[in-house]
Amino acid sequence: MTVVRKRRLVRASLVLVCVLVLVRLWPREPLAQRFPTSTAVYAKNGELLRLTLAADEQYRVWVPLARIAPGLVEATLLYEDRYYRWHPGINPVSLVRATLATLGGNRMGASTGTMQLARRVADIDSRTLGGKLSQIASALSLEARYGKREILEAYLNTVPYGSNIVGVGAAS
Repeated sequence: MTVVRKRRLVRASLVLVCVLVLVRLWPREPLAQRFPTSTAVYAKNGELLRLTLAADEQYRVWVPLARIAPGLVEATLLYEDRYYRWHPGINPVSLVRATLATLGGNRMGASTGTMQLARRVADIDSRTLGGKLSQIASALSLEARYGKREILEAYLNTVPYGSNIVGVGAAS
């Protein structure tokens, strides 16, 4: 590789890093504001008296990540996305494995937790190639704009638990 090419590569890398830093620092709405929540009514002693439906007809109670049991967080990550802390929003190895399995006639999931959240945030139908590419782009965008803790908190608060119960707060 020539000296000129190395310099260009270094410049391009620096520009990319600067763009990513600007994207991360640019003001953005918290992920919690993208989803309607239920209203909870509590007694003086803290007992839940009533939980209303959110505007989208779901039961959803947003719980900060710090208040979610660490065991639940770890169990969810082990089952859903064991490489969550190390990938940039997509897991290329899982995507290739799932693509090969699908071409062979067996459907296999490859969505990371970030990809699943991106599908819910952007209301993406990821069963088509175009939908899957849109989901990948949305996941990369989420990872560029939000931190891992913010994404994990939003994932745990939007994961469906059956019927119209959404998120760990409503499920518990």
